[in-house]
Amino acid sequence: MRLVTNFFKAAVAVSCLAIAACGGDSTADSQSSTSSTNANASVLKSVAAGTASPNGTAIPAATQITDGSSNVWTVVSGVIQENGAAAGYSNAVTLLLYDNNTIYQENSAGGWWSWTGSTWEASSDPRKVASANGATIPSATQITDTSDNVWAVSGGVIYKNGATAGYSSAVTLLVYESNVIYQENSAGGWWSWTGSTWEASSDPRKVVSSSGTTIPTVSQIIDSSDNVWTVSAGLVYKNGSLAGYTSGVTHLVYENGLIYQENAAGGWWSWNGSGWASSSDPLSSNSGGGGAVAPTISGSPAASDTAGQAYSFVPTTTNSGGGTLTFSISNMPAWASFNATTGALSGTPSSAQVGSYANIVIGVSNGSASASLAAFSINVTANPVAATGAADLSWTPPTQNTDGTPLTDLAGYTIYYGTNSGSLTQTVQLASPSATSYVVSNLNAGTYYFAVQAYSSDGTRSSLSALGSKTIL
Repeated sequence: MRLVTNFFKAAVAVSCLAIAACGGDSTADSQSSTSSTNANASVLKSVAAGTASPNGTAIPAATQITDGSSNVWTVVSGVIQENGAAAGYSNAVTLLLYDNNTIYQENSAGGWWSWTGSTWEASSDPRKVASANGATIPSATQITDTSDNVWAVSGGVIYKNGATAGYSSAVTLLVYESNVIYQENSAGGWWSWTGSTWEASSDPRKVVSSSGTTIPTVSQIIDSSDNVWTVSAGLVYKNGSLAGYTSGVTHLVYENGLIYQENAAGGWWSWNGSGWASSSDPLSSNSGGGGAVAPTISGSPAASDTAGQAYSFVPTTTNSGGGTLTFSISNMPAWASFNATTGALSGTPSSAQVGSYANIVIGVSNGSASASLAAFSINVTANPVAATGAADLSWTPPTQNTDGTPLTDLAGYTIYYGTNSGSLTQTVQLASPSATSYVVSNLNAGTYYFAVQAYSSDGTRSSLSALGSKTIL
């Protein structure tokens, strides 16, 4: 779809694009007012070299910043000026920051942008350092994620950048793991942040024990439901509490998703969820022919998917030990389904389910022994909207400077555009003084705002033209 935009021709007169004078109003009064507040080329070239400001200098509290190239930066009525001339397009600027030889701005909407040398590009507060993987509250008082969001907990409620993050209550622990925020509440429930809400999860720091794990050999066993099993003085504990009645326990075994115990008398028992049932050694063959032969399971699940696109993985297995194969899964994503007969994991995440789904484990058992894949993660990313249109822009070239002298060194134009009228972050440079139109293509659906700025061969620039807008359907 192509939408023709002729607003520049109607709204931008010749004088409006006069070098160093454009204010978006083609009237003589507007030109006079603008020329009195903008420096001309000779003034700009006379700016004296200065000593660079210290790293971290900000406006406010400073009144100006001098960068490493002796350019002097100021903020006037929310607009950024470099050596007395507008630096690209800026509006409602509340903070200008000099950090590591780069100029950053923050506007009233909280957006951050960095100066590339010719325009502003989306950025973030350079002073914020993301917390280390595994950071928790407590012991830390706050967590900063990789998007510079600051997380805190007060009164059992979770705050993100000072505002409540979804619904939370009685929170006892906040964990930052693999770029995802997790919470645990006083009831022991775990939840992960999807970007807009909390969804049921588990402690991301717990790794499910592999089938065949025993105590002693290891000090604890973690089952697929994240329960922690230990043995102390012959007694079995589950999450720190006695697990039913036990005595004289010498071995605890995790096999095929079940917990087994052996006592000093050689008796075997299996945990049924609430108590112990008489059983046998799960690692031995019932026929007495030696150890059971475990099946094998292999495959490489895709580590990423896009919202709205189907995900599918089917493991490959062998079963020389015989018996019927049964598959199991732990930490399955909420948007997926699982086939216990084939081991197939499939599903289509929605845009509301963008995020990382970690510690997924697929196992298989032939009834006598079992095996499992290594834990894996699926990172679901947003689905970009396909480009749908273009906008044709046109304008009338300027012919005069603000002092009325002929403009003889027009060098070209810069087109600024974006979906936020207060922050035109995308630019097109046209190094052609004869240009009078341009087609901005590959525009996604949405409303776009445009402005044009002329510049001369010595680098002097006009102010921006009046804004125009078009909606791409």
